[in-house]
Amino acid sequence: MALGSPKTKKALIGTFELRIGPQNKAGLLTADHSVGIVDQVKLDMQMDSVDLMSGFPQKPVDTAITKFVTGFTATLRENSRRNLNVMLGNGLFDFDGAASDISGKVDTTTALAVGATALTMDIAFSGVLTPGDTVVVYDTANPGNVSIAIVDTFTAKAGAVPASLTLSAHTPLVGVSGSANAFAAGSSVKLYKSPIIAGGAITGVPNYFSAQLIRLDRGTGRPVGFDFWKTAISAGLSLSASITEFASMEMQLKALEPAATEYATGGIMAHLGTIIPANPVFRAFDVSDAATA
Repeated sequence: MALGSPKTKKALIGTFELRIGPQNKAGLLTADHSVGIVDQVKLDMQMDSVDLMSGFPQKPVDTAITKFVTGFTATLRENSRRNLNVMLGNGLFDFDGAASDISGKVDTTTALAVGATALTMDIAFSGVLTPGDTVVVYDTANPGNVSIAIVDTFTAKAGAVPASLTLSAHTPLVGVSGSANAFAAGSSVKLYKSPIIAGGAITGVPNYFSAQLIRLDRGTGRPVGFDFWKTAISAGLSLSASITEFASMEMQLKALEPAATEYATGGIMAHLGTIIPANPVFRAFDVSDAATA
């Protein structure tokens, strides 16, 4: 065998799929919990040690591990509300891909003046808005002409009578300086209901969740990876966008050791009561070094 010859087929290339979910799903995560496209993952398992020195000149005669910290950073590509909320410390929300998109065309038979609060929708609009909802009103030919407003009242469509709404007096339609109209008569104006992502609403109470990194072993095509029982965000939102590349976000997670009460009978992770004691921070599931396809 030549020097440097491979011993196994276990050469890693490609990236992991990152899944995050509630703690009661630790070790039970599925593709439903995926954060989507991930460019790269950097997994760090750091151990600090202290040496006992003796003699002169001093030489190390013993060493002890004093600290073990596990964490990983994933470069995400999908700016989903779920991903943003996690990185902002708002907790873990369900992916809302199945939620209804409430949107439609605004009637601009007459111009909509700056400061106006009354809107009539196109007859085809059948969505339902609730007082307090945030809506975004914009010109499709010039999306930069936009008003973000709060719904005060809403009247649903009734037969041939289209739906109508009034905006809060504090959030009327806006327009550029010197313009009487926010939207000109006959312009193509649309409205959509915007889910809100809170920024800076940190309470100091940590949000814990489980995580899984999963990839394919190239030699066998079998899934391998890591299960983390309890993780927390260790850095906030860092979003990078440019005109030459799709935007990316760095998600940084720190793995923690669960308290005994969390996996004891009646605990949030009781289903792992016999697994966590021997695998206190995570477990790695892998194929044998000699495995074949």
